[in-house]
Amino acid sequence: MKTSVILSALFVSSALLTTACTPRDVSVTDKNTRAKIQAQNARKSGKPVAGGGEFRIGGYSGVTVLADKAIEVLDVVRLATSENKDLKSQYKISDKVALKDGEGYSVILNAANDVISYDVAGVEYKSTLNKKWNVTVKTAEGKIQSLTATVVNAKTVIDKEKGVTFLNVFENDMKLTLTAVEGSDSYKASLVSKGTVNGRLNKAANTGSMETELSFEVDAAGLESGKASITKFDGKFVFTKKDDTKANTSTAKGELNVILDPFCSTAEGKLVLGGSKPKNMILTKTEIVVEGTKFKAATATCGESPTVDFSRLFIW
Repeated sequence: MKTSVILSALFVSSALLTTACTPRDVSVTDKNTRAKIQAQNARKSGKPVAGGGEFRIGGYSGVTVLADKAIEVLDVVRLATSENKDLKSQYKISDKVALKDGEGYSVILNAANDVISYDVAGVEYKSTLNKKWNVTVKTAEGKIQSLTATVVNAKTVIDKEKGVTFLNVFENDMKLTLTAVEGSDSYKASLVSKGTVNGRLNKAANTGSMETELSFEVDAAGLESGKASITKFDGKFVFTKKDDTKANTSTAKGELNVILDPFCSTAEGKLVLGGSKPKNMILTKTEIVVEGTKFKAATATCGESPTVDFSRLFIW
């Protein structure tokens, strides 16, 4: 009898070991894991998954958008303060109008149905941007002392396959500030954006509110040259799904090196993601990964890239 029990136990242990060593034959039954795999595969292949899969907007993808938002801040400052109105960008730059009270000027950056077709790891997207920045620049002795820029009711549409995979991003209220740091050759920048998102990933729908906040310091020389060092980066991405009271909040801190290049701007460096188990997000010119996870996002092809690539929100 004892022999039978021992043999039975050995058989069970052997079966468990065999199962554990089988790499890909085990079906994924956990709902969250299955949804994550489906979303990742769907974005890469563009093929519908059984039942349409599930479209979630996660914290990792949200932080990649925060990195792009840092680029957007520097891009707006560069365009608004440059003497060259013909800089390549998604915006048309108005003439500068001198301020009536003090040194400085106002200028408008306007993108009206500006369309960019771009490629991300072999997947084709089309981005349509409608956004108008009202910018006020205050100067002293020819140097920028502060810059304030606001946007009302901006809209970005990301299309992969009409009615099947698309994203509408409404940024209803945006405010960007840049102020000189006293006693140093640097500036402190901040951006707050509030709005909503709706879209589909292979017909699986998602709708909710989105808020992004970030602040950082940037060296003045780098900002002027287009090769800027960002320090003290502190960002927050919040997405709240419609009819859900629980917000998905992600935070990140770190340093980035940004190269401003029309339709090819990049941010490289490391961001530390907050939470009970902090993780490192590593950004390079070609991809973004989160150490210790399977999260990986490719960057858009150089020369075709929008400043902010919202298609990253398709990655779970």
